[in-house]
Amino acid sequence: MKKYIISLVALSCNIFNANAMELSLKPSDSETEKEFIERTRKQPELTPECTKFFDNYNMQCERYSFSPHETKLLAVAQENDTNYWLPFRLMVIDLYKKNGNIRPNVVFDKPLTFALNLPEYDRIALASQNNMIATFYKNIWWENDGGHSESVFKIKKIDVATGNVIDEQKIEFPYHFYPTMIAFNKQGTLLIARDENEYHLFEVK
Repeated sequence: MKKYIISLVALSCNIFNANAMELSLKPSDSETEKEFIERTRKQPELTPECTKFFDNYNMQCERYSFSPHETKLLAVAQENDTNYWLPFRLMVIDLYKKNGNIRPNVVFDKPLTFALNLPEYDRIALASQNNMIATFYKNIWWENDGGHSESVFKIKKIDVATGNVIDEQKIEFPYHFYPTMIAFNKQGTLLIARDENEYHLFEVK
């Protein structure tokens, strides 16, 4: 009986240690609003591994944004070529680790319609679940009474396998500043637009 109790206690300790290790290794899937605002004070810089990835494919990264856990990268890139009309490509890159090293792997790679699409991806963000992309840009047009402009803020739900847009939500942006970055929270329920001095939160529907 005593031997059985000791074995049971030892087994319980092993299970507890295994669960504790699993919890310590698993990244947090959520964050408070305060944590979200604090995390997005600064845009993470492109890592050496990501820079090397684009160099190996002879591509120039024009826009990029990490997912909230920094396990994926959303990028708008173009091949290095004198032909300006080469299409820009919208890419999601998985930054999985192997033996402690980051090994970028393309999840999807979709050509944009033509080179002039680039302004439409002036600010970009990727949700943790890999199924939502946010874009922000200034739409400018001319009429008889002169030039007009509006801030266009969109959330695009995408098919992860193909990168095709399956739904789109336009967000009203009545503020008079141009964000330096946009980002999703870890839950994918909030979106932030911010610069050094100002920020605004938007609910993702």
